Amino acid sequence: MKHAQNIKVGSLVQVPDYCFAPNRRGWNGWIFRAGIVLAIGKSKRDGATLYKVERCIRGYGDSRYPNPKATITAWFRKDAIFEKDFTHANYVMQHPRSYWCQGCYDEDTEFMIDHGFIADYNE
Repeated sequence: MKHAQNIKVGSLVQVPDYCFAPNRRGWNGWIFRAGIVLAIGKSKRDGATLYKVERCIRGYGDSRYPNPKATITAWFRKDAIFEKDFTHANYVMQHPRSYWCQGCYDEDTEFMIDHGFIADYNE
């Protein structure tokens, strides 16, 4: 994964969600989610540049949850923001939604469709 360059408000990025393997080093062992940069600010403590990112949560777009379109907003340092990888989303978009069983559109793909980064042409 490559760190994001030229991050601006409205950029689509990947940010860490949770660590599933704490014994691994670096970012190996983390699950990442798609997010949109909402604001750019400075840390009061050390002056580092911070990015406010809205990202999807587990279960995003799943009607079985009480709030299926819930998102989380959090501040991230630049070293924790990566370029978005569209490989899975592009594969999924080759087939209409009716082709997939419930839940095959992952949270990131649903989030990108809802925010206009991917057009759902096959619907």
